[in-house]
Amino acid sequence: IKVTVSWLGDVYKRQAWKIETHMTIKGQAKDHSALSRFVRRLYNQPEIHNIKILNTTTAANMKAVDFNLAVTVNSIGING
Repeated sequence: IKVTVSWLGDVYKRQAWKIETHMTIKGQAKDHSALSRFVRRLYNQPEIHNIKILNTTTAANMKAVDFNLAVTVNSIGING
């Protein structure tokens, strides 16, 4: 799987200083099964709060699946 990550920035909320980080992942997988395994492994990471598959398309070479994901990283609570 090839992956490119783009940070969309941090969203700050006033609930005990909760911070959420959002990012997009653009990549290419061998097939939809490989993409599914990648998303499952990513979601099993404790830092990951949510993953949305934004879209998938067959790559121009017809031998891969291009994909875009939206990922939310777990909030960090800071008391204060």
